Amino acid sequence: MGLITVDQARAHARLDEGYPVDQLQAAIDGASDSVMAYLNRTVYESDIALQAARSQYVAVTGAASSERKAAMAAAATLPTVEERRAAERLAESVYSERMRAADRCLDGLVINSSIRSAVLLIFGHLFSNRESVVVGQSVAELPLGATELLRPYRIVQMP
Repeated sequence: MGLITVDQARAHARLDEGYPVDQLQAAIDGASDSVMAYLNRTVYESDIALQAARSQYVAVTGAASSERKAAMAAAATLPTVEERRAAERLAESVYSERMRAADRCLDGLVINSSIRSAVLLIFGHLFSNRESVVVGQSVAELPLGATELLRPYRIVQMP
C-alpha cells in the first residue's frame, strides 16, 4: 500500500507520463514501508480505513492467540525435546509478530501533510539513488529531512 500516488511521485520527481509505473511503484512502496517502520505504526489513507482496521483488532488478536495455543499443543506431541523447543519458539515468534502488527494497527494514524512530505522525500532519495554507494560526490544528510517530519508521530519502542 503506497501512501502517495504515482501522480504525486511523478510530480515530485518531475517525470513525464511515459516513465514506467512499475519502477515508480517500487520506490513508492519502499518509501511507504520505510515511514511506517520508522513510526512503528500503520499509516492509513483515511479515518474510515483506520477505523475499519481497528474494528478488527479483537478478532485478529484472538485468532493469533488461538493459533499460538494450537501450535503449542502440536509442539507438545513432538518426539524430542529439541523439536518441541523449536516448535514452541516458532509458535511464540509467529504470535509475537502478529501481535506487533495488531498493535501497529491499533496505534495507527491517518496520513497528514508531514507524513506525506516524508514519504515524498524518501521516494525522491530512493528514485535518485538506485545504488547503495556513491562515487565521486559529496554526501551529507540534509537537516529537516524525513526523520524530522516523522519524529512527532513516532512511537519509540524499547527493546
